[in-house]
This record gives sequence, structure tokens and C-alpha cells, in this order.
Amino acid sequence: MNCRVNQNADFIDQFYQLKKVSEQRNQILGMAAHDMRGPLGVVQGLANLLLKKERPPEKQKKYFEMILSTSSQMLNLLNDLLDMST
Repeated sequence: MNCRVNQNADFIDQFYQLKKVSEQRNQILGMAAHDMRGPLGVVQGLANLLLKKERPPEKQKKYFEMILSTSSQMLNLLNDLLDMST
């Protein structure tokens, strides 16, 4: 009987540990999603500017460089997130 009580107590402890880890994971994913929203908005905004009307070549180059830089930041963030999940 005592063994069964100890097993149940261990099971309850493990359940709460898993619940805590799950909550932490959800919090990290929420922060990552929030951190990606800004750069994604920049990429989308610059792409819209390029589509709406003709820009001088130097402005176009600057916009494309900003898109490349920002998308690289997003990729790095995603890679870091994936590294944490393994």
C-alpha cells in the first residue's frame, strides 16, 4: 500500500513538472512570435513600397538590403528557437 501511495505521489510530481515545462515552452513561443512580428512587418512594408510605385534604383537597393537584413534576423531567431527545442 505504501508503495502505491509513493508511486502516485511521484506521478503527481511528474505531472506538475511537465505542466510547468509546457507553460514555459508556451511562454517562449509567445515571445518568439512577438519578436518576429516586428521584422515581418518591416519586410511586408518595404515590399509594399516597392510594389506601389517606381522607386529610384538607389532607394530600391536600400529597400532590398533592408529586406535581406531583416529576413536574416528572422531566420536567425527561428534557428535559435529550433535549436532550443532539440
